[in-house]
Amino acid sequence: MAKRRNDEYIEDEEMYDDQEVEETEEEYEEEYVDEKSQRRIARRKRRIRNQIVAYAVLIVLIVAIVIGAIIGLSKLFVKNPEQNAEGSSDIAQSGTNEGYDGGLIQINAPEITLHYTNTENQPEETPQNTGTTNPYDDKAREYIAQMSLEEKVAGLFFVTPESMMEGVDQAVVAGAKTQQALDAYKVGGIIYASKNIQSLDKIKDMLAKTKTMSKYPLFLGAQEEGGNAVNISSVLSDAPKIGNASDIGATGETSNAYNAYSQVATYMAGLGFNVDFAPNAMIGNGKRAFAADADTVSTYIYQSITGLEDNRVSSAVAGFPGTGSADGITSEGRATVQSDLDTIETTDMIPYKMAVNAGADMISVSNVSYPAVVGDYTPATMSPMIVTELLRDRLGYDGIIITEPMNVVAVTEYYTSEQAAVNAILAGCDMILMPEDFKAAYNGVLAAVQNGEISESRIEESLLRIYRVKLQGME
Repeated sequence: MAKRRNDEYIEDEEMYDDQEVEETEEEYEEEYVDEKSQRRIARRKRRIRNQIVAYAVLIVLIVAIVIGAIIGLSKLFVKNPEQNAEGSSDIAQSGTNEGYDGGLIQINAPEITLHYTNTENQPEETPQNTGTTNPYDDKAREYIAQMSLEEKVAGLFFVTPESMMEGVDQAVVAGAKTQQALDAYKVGGIIYASKNIQSLDKIKDMLAKTKTMSKYPLFLGAQEEGGNAVNISSVLSDAPKIGNASDIGATGETSNAYNAYSQVATYMAGLGFNVDFAPNAMIGNGKRAFAADADTVSTYIYQSITGLEDNRVSSAVAGFPGTGSADGITSEGRATVQSDLDTIETTDMIPYKMAVNAGADMISVSNVSYPAVVGDYTPATMSPMIVTELLRDRLGYDGIIITEPMNVVAVTEYYTSEQAAVNAILAGCDMILMPEDFKAAYNGVLAAVQNGEISESRIEESLLRIYRVKLQGME
């Protein structure tokens, strides 16, 4: 499984062990549907829509200027908060510009108030995503209504293929054991690592067959963030190779983020993936940060999310409420951010506010501890203060909140798989990513619902958010 650092990405040594491989099928059926033309048409429509909106805004601005001139008012112009970092238009002297296409459209980030200035640390604007009617709700409720309690609980888990199967340490095909696992556990998503990818044809075949084996729509995800934080392009030679976030940010051209993630999403969707665990919204000087200031990171985050989701791959924006100043690595032990709430709100959380405004399908919560905010060393994934009060309520996010991988030492040293999963759901998370022991975590949440610790309506609330995204992606 993947382990994340603030400025680097480490593969678990187990990924390279010679382990038992799930039984290989003698022949692979090549049942691939070429969706290039459909995606091209969809992108063209989105670009036309964006142009229409831009023209409309321009007309409004011209009218405002004329009216202002007539009535003698001044100072009608408001500065756009988007700022580009200084740098050249190419990836700086590292060769990491491979895969960029300068001809793609740059999508401008919306004008939003990024800073909280009132005394109660509340956003100055009304959150955008609360209380709205979603066009996919009726269909989502149809799916939920036919689920048993066991199926509802399983739908909250995003797991590795090996964690569902007995005696399989490296899954490279979707065979009988995959079918048995999906019959037993109707999970919401499956995440794949580089060890699951042997060739382009094999991964396409495995994903296509896995979809047909599942009773319900599946998220099929991987991390393709850029630099060394990748699982697909590290194996497949024709996959787009994009630089670290720091390389992209150093160009000073936010369109490079859109272009890079557009190419990544197009390639991932062609293989059958629909979720990319990227980008990372941290602020800092490490390789995985676009910049060291909040406003610049925000503009790159908007472009990255748009590049992915314009091309039918959901983004899972990493690390809420921000891990740039963490004093450790969660894969090795407890890691903390010592900043107080006011500091976090006026710095670290700003890029996530942009992610909310950009309509990110998922935001993942970090396993870092924030004692000055929470009052103890509870990981953010299990803190109602961080998950519900800050992300859900204060930022108004109504998309999918997913945990960071729960198999890291910062979690496993202090909590059982059952405790960690139950605590994360109680804190407000919708999905549990990579628990140390999936079956124990699943049974723990199921028992918590059965004994009334977690209500069934709370599970259905998360499933509604999950199926909104799944159904939109199926169009």
